[in-house]
Amino acid sequence: MKIPFERTISSAYRFAFSNLLSVIGIGWFPYLLTAAIVGAALYCLGPQIIVFIEAARPEHKPDPAQIMTTLRAIGALYAIVLPVVLLVSAMVTVGMVRKALGLHPGPVFFFFSLGSQVWRLIGGYILIALLFYGLVIVFTFAIAAIWFALDHYARPAEWPVAVVLGMA
Repeated sequence: MKIPFERTISSAYRFAFSNLLSVIGIGWFPYLLTAAIVGAALYCLGPQIIVFIEAARPEHKPDPAQIMTTLRAIGALYAIVLPVVLLVSAMVTVGMVRKALGLHPGPVFFFFSLGSQVWRLIGGYILIALLFYGLVIVFTFAIAAIWFALDHYARPAEWPVAVVLGMA
């Protein structure tokens, strides 16, 4: 079945421009909340990051303990920001899909939902990520096994095949 490309694109633009206030209304509060959380986290880590940048200059000898402290703080920031961004992305996607399906008949000026649809979408995101990482692990082991076999049985073909498999 062919997808009617022109009609699909024109329908997408028609939806976006005819529901512009709703599109903005669905996204503004979740993204504002995300910006506030990220801004607060960066505000708390700002002095530590400035000290890290000053200490990492070439004329200073970097202190490994200070570098590890800063990297731990950045890891904590990542652990806070990643779930928030995932939640907001799912929330806005659910809002847009509900608007596109006609479940919000009028204009939407404010949207915030932590309903089951949002959590199912987050579960889908996590499942796709696990499948992706699982495939990466399987392909890595398969490429390593092929390289090992070539190393033992067909050494002249080792590098060309390894380059092709690595690019694949």
